[in-house]
Amino acid sequence: MIYGNEDFMGENLQEEDFREENLPEPRKVWNWVWLSLFFMAFAILLSENGINQLVIYLVPQIGNTDWYVWALTAIGVVGIGFPVFYFLMKRVPDSKHRTIEKMHFSQFLGLFFICTAAMYLSNIVGLLVNQIIAFIKGAEVINPIEEAISSSNIIFIFLYGAVLGPIIEELIFRKILLNKVRRYGDWTAILMTGLAFGLFHMNLAQFFYATVLGMIFAYITIRTNTVRYAIYLHILINFSGSTVAPFVIASKNDGMVMMFLLWTMVSVIIGIILIIRSIKKIRIEKGEVEISHKTIIFLNPGMICFTLLCIAQMVYVILQ
Repeated sequence: MIYGNEDFMGENLQEEDFREENLPEPRKVWNWVWLSLFFMAFAILLSENGINQLVIYLVPQIGNTDWYVWALTAIGVVGIGFPVFYFLMKRVPDSKHRTIEKMHFSQFLGLFFICTAAMYLSNIVGLLVNQIIAFIKGAEVINPIEEAISSSNIIFIFLYGAVLGPIIEELIFRKILLNKVRRYGDWTAILMTGLAFGLFHMNLAQFFYATVLGMIFAYITIRTNTVRYAIYLHILINFSGSTVAPFVIASKNDGMVMMFLLWTMVSVIIGIILIIRSIKKIRIEKGEVEISHKTIIFLNPGMICFTLLCIAQMVYVILQ
């Protein structure tokens, strides 16, 4: 189904079909893009579960170590998922190259506050949804990320959660994926990559704020024509949430906790102000290729497969 030069529809796609001047019809491109996301997610889940079962059978004591969950995630995402996605997406042509726009430190700092505010505000929606589900379920909804962080060594949390994870995720969604779909317009690229990023986490507790942050990172990448600023922001956001916050809480130092809460509140307030001031400055450009029916982008077999896989994993987590 994915071997050689055959696409999902069973049609032969030659290299010349992907030249800039001779693009395949959008329907084929978008179906293949979503299918690539599906195969990446499926490969990650399959490899992680397979390795985990082998560990449980052969060396069960490893499963209780404070580094295991992060090593397993790194193998699945970095060692399996990323290469699968990279090679599948090679057959989709890149969008037109644009000159990189440098960002001043003050602009970057402002974007950090915006991302912080957007993350906390959108996370409220996720918390409310989880509370509703917990009420219906009659039991607390488990958040795998919180469990992994609370039971892991902070060094391993930092290495993957705050450094390697953000870099790989940005390369997947804002480097490879965004670069392939940008030709269809800024809004299309921002919405699609943001939604895909949120679903990719396969965790309802993360879906809402991951989607919002994914859209912001996409917009920043589009306006600067480089993924580097999205990587820096992603690292800072994850470092604050997955490393600094747990460290402060674990310290049980009232002074440190108060300082962190004050910093968070100030950051959110500044971010909200900057969001309001920046709304009118948002610049969205049309794409090089116009799509007559927007359903081509989202309602295709590839998108349905990817969405159902991610939702199934979310439901599995909720039922635990």
